[in-house]
Amino acid sequence: MYKMNCINHTYRYILMFALLATGFFSCEKQEVDFGGSALTDDPNIVAIDTISVNAFTTQVDSFSTVNSGYFIAGNHYDSTVGKLQATAYFDFTIPYDSVQVLNGCTSCYFDSLVLITQFSGGFYGDTTVPFTLNVNQLTQLISDNNTFGYNVNSRDYTTEPLGSFTATVSPGRQSTIRIKLSDDLGKDLYNKIQRNSDTITDNDVFLKYIKGFCLTGASSNNTVYYMKPTGDSSLVLLYYHKNAPLPVNYAIKLPLNTAHQFNGFTTDHSGTNLSVFTAKKTQTLESSKTGGYVYMEANHGLYPKFNFPSLYALKEISNYVNIVSATLEIYPLKGSYGLQSFYSLPDTINLSILNEYDETSGYLYYSGTSTLQTGNLYTDYLYGESTKYTYDITGFVSTVLATGTSSTYYLYMQPTDNASNSNEQRLILQALNNGSFKLKLNVLGL
Repeated sequence: MYKMNCINHTYRYILMFALLATGFFSCEKQEVDFGGSALTDDPNIVAIDTISVNAFTTQVDSFSTVNSGYFIAGNHYDSTVGKLQATAYFDFTIPYDSVQVLNGCTSCYFDSLVLITQFSGGFYGDTTVPFTLNVNQLTQLISDNNTFGYNVNSRDYTTEPLGSFTATVSPGRQSTIRIKLSDDLGKDLYNKIQRNSDTITDNDVFLKYIKGFCLTGASSNNTVYYMKPTGDSSLVLLYYHKNAPLPVNYAIKLPLNTAHQFNGFTTDHSGTNLSVFTAKKTQTLESSKTGGYVYMEANHGLYPKFNFPSLYALKEISNYVNIVSATLEIYPLKGSYGLQSFYSLPDTINLSILNEYDETSGYLYYSGTSTLQTGNLYTDYLYGESTKYTYDITGFVSTVLATGTSSTYYLYMQPTDNASNSNEQRLILQALNNGSFKLKLNVLGL
């Protein structure tokens, strides 16, 4: 009886190899081999680690950047992804704090108009050279036509800055910066407040007077920085003093209108694998059209998408197939990040599940919880060979197998919520020969 069982098992695995060889080698890049050992002593459990992947890059036409709480400004050329120009747009509500002191005051004197912000620690590009940040005045209302708040939106502004800041900024440091703005604008605003003009008591009238500002990087920069207000939503302050009889200093705040704050991005993929994309159009292109690589670059609106069509042949192993475990390891392209480049890896990345209409139908959670998986990034600081994100996709694989060959489910990589507001989210993966993807399965077949 024992010998008969051994013969049956042997026959089953010969049949598995035959079926898989027939099914997988009939399609391009659909190859599966078996590992040399099983998960347990159970002879019905087989380890497989060479399931092939079909990978794509999706470009979205636009995405919201409104009220992110962060200002993104600067220019950077990435030889792999292309050019990025970031501009932060914002406007204000009517001034407050010590306005009543200044109204009608004859012993008050204007000092300065200053923009105060803080580097958040986020950056993208070369931080070893001086960075120039300009404050420009808008000549167009942010709320014109109600079309604002997306990466593809922009507003007209003066070419001559109201003020500028230049310094070498240490990466990761949350340094506060103060930019002195035009005295002409400051004195004019001061005079309007002093005489209690209608301009500073009605929001609509005030916005026609100061339509807003934007933060821009000098064209010579090769860095994009992330900034945010300090403390509260105040961003611009008008300083003055009163002689009474000794000088007393005061500040009038121009509060940030968070509903109108947004970041605009201009991108150019010329000279890169991504030049095949049409600008400002939602597209999904297979990796063979993008040089054998797929890309995540949030401010360019680029995200990887992939599936495993060769999974379907697993159902041919036997009458009953169960996925004991499925682990997906994703290895960033070596050399695309780290100390020898300008770029770092995202600390966390979520995987969502897309259906045939490219609609999100679910997310990957840690088993038994409502917490999204983030990849558990492991960084190999010595050689870079073992740097990887790891996901448990047992449930996803089981769903694909249950659906059968009609399954059109994909996995979609995205930064965790709001991560791209505060730092660049850049990841390059090699799809050719499954260079960045390894799916490890333990399959029970009876």
